[in-house]
Amino acid sequence: MRYPIKVHVAGQTREYSGLDIVFNPTVIIESKQVMVSEADFLLYMKEQKAISTNDPKLLAYEMFSLAAGQLNQLRIYVEKHSEFAGSNAMKKYFQRKYKVPYERFVERGYLKEPWSTEINKNSN
Repeated sequence: MRYPIKVHVAGQTREYSGLDIVFNPTVIIESKQVMVSEADFLLYMKEQKAISTNDPKLLAYEMFSLAAGQLNQLRIYVEKHSEFAGSNAMKKYFQRKYKVPYERFVERGYLKEPWSTEINKNSN
């Protein structure tokens, strides 16, 4: 939220926060512009002779990678909780709450697999 992201769309400049890019379901085209894919970022790094620590693509990649990692840790915790509790209520809640960001992170290569919607056999 500290670093507003300016996106140029249809001749207009719009300003978003990283949270908007990740969570806001109406920010579709803009999210794809800002959330450089892992493959695109690795190619960019390869093409650069030197990269500054203030490079916007590096900062965005780092920010979204950290957010994706945190979301993945939440997924792992919730899935283990579902196994131990014998209920998938928490899993369903967080899958719905974080559906948009999780799909965006998978689509752009930050996360490797979709959040499984399968229900454990022991779940209620």
